[in-house]
Amino acid sequence: LCALSLFACSNSEADMNDKPGTNIAMLEKFIKLNPKPDAAEWSVLEGETGSGLGPTDSALVALLTYSASDYPSAEKSLTESGSAQGGLMRKAPKWLPRSATQSAMNAVGEGFDFGTRAVSAETFASPPFNQGFAVIYPGERKVLVYLITQ
Repeated sequence: LCALSLFACSNSEADMNDKPGTNIAMLEKFIKLNPKPDAAEWSVLEGETGSGLGPTDSALVALLTYSASDYPSAEKSLTESGSAQGGLMRKAPKWLPRSATQSAMNAVGEGFDFGTRAVSAETFASPPFNQGFAVIYPGERKVLVYLITQ
């Protein structure tokens, strides 16, 4: 959580929602990256799943781009991990490209429901971001990762 605090303190919530981080080494402190992507855009959204009084959870949203040689193993590990328990992204960051959300089943408020397109993101999970889903974009060699703290 120290790295999360440092990241959050160095960027306002508005900045994290409008402008993604691109530092793969920093992202790797939050989630597992095997294989490591060639490029990443990511941010942490605070208060993503909480409501009312008490602590709220955070969500990490990452759009990973793989090389032609690494993409097949990334895709295989995701397809072998099975379907996700849910594919609801309650709030999409503003930086997320439209191409990443076009495959959603439904728009839901400020977010998207990817439904059956979502697969388990277990391969990326690392405390505190230990539950969520991923969406595979084969033609683009990209993976959208959505993990929350619980």
